[in-house]
Amino acid sequence: MMMFHYMAIDPVTGFNVINKFLRVLRIPVNVESDYLRPFMKIILGRQLNMLFRSLTQKDAVIAFEDLEKYEIEELVTICFKRGINVSQNRKNMRDDLKLWLSISNLRDVPSSLLLFAMVREFVHDTFEIDETDTQEDILRRS
Repeated sequence: MMMFHYMAIDPVTGFNVINKFLRVLRIPVNVESDYLRPFMKIILGRQLNMLFRSLTQKDAVIAFEDLEKYEIEELVTICFKRGINVSQNRKNMRDDLKLWLSISNLRDVPSSLLLFAMVREFVHDTFEIDETDTQEDILRRS
């Protein structure tokens, strides 16, 4: 669930539909219960694998294109779908996208490595504080 939240994606588990029907009987299904947790892991894992497989296929096409030609809106959309920090300047977004593409286009790379690389990069950039940063700048970045 944390990976989905980081990637700004609402997972589709099917339990929301079941809860709508059971709401009439006032017996909602708790998705976080110990009984459903193994099923949720399977469902969410499958969704993440499908998402990363789709992104990897798109990455193969993007890798052959010049990243300089993308408008800022296109670059933000591409980076946002990959969990890359979009609240940075164009050069840093392009550099992070190059890092993503260099990992993504390798053979047999697990999707968890892609996500780990972006989370690490995001955390590293977010909490790097210069002497000239004000408290407002630090709060805005965090």
